[in-house]
Amino acid sequence: MSEKELRQLPLTALFIAIGIVLPQLFHLLGLGSIFLPMFLPVYLAALFLSLKYSILVALLTPTISFLITGMPPIVPPILLLMLLELSVGVLIIWGLYIWKKADIFLTLAIAIFGGRIIYFFFVSIGLDWLGYESYAFPLAMTFKGFPGIILQLTLIPLANRLITNKYPRLSPRNHE
Repeated sequence: MSEKELRQLPLTALFIAIGIVLPQLFHLLGLGSIFLPMFLPVYLAALFLSLKYSILVALLTPTISFLITGMPPIVPPILLLMLLELSVGVLIIWGLYIWKKADIFLTLAIAIFGGRIIYFFFVSIGLDWLGYESYAFPLAMTFKGFPGIILQLTLIPLANRLITNKYPRLSPRNHE
């Protein structure tokens, strides 16, 4: 393991820990599935970690959270949907923001809505598989997180700017 990778391990652990604790705080107030708090540290991690460690955060955060807290649940398969949605979001962030040097707001918007499309697609497939014909449920599930989307589009660019200004060497974008 290289020195660069070793330096990413504590940040990886920090983002995972925040991704487990933050949703619990939101769920105490009954706001977890509305504000999508797990997305904040996972998408922020994609701005500061290598692709490998960003994907690791996307996969381990919901999985460890489930093992510790039971959330996100396996039935209904929210855990699986979150694993897909978070991974797609991280890949989009890396592809656009880190590699293509796109604007952070545009990158996040595409990542968030790309993830929501994946979410809608798989919820729709699940309903078809169960024999339901209404798309009201997948649409409701997809758009229920709209306040969380606004929160992500607001807080992640702000946090990125603050962290990058204070610690410019942290951003992979500055090393590419």
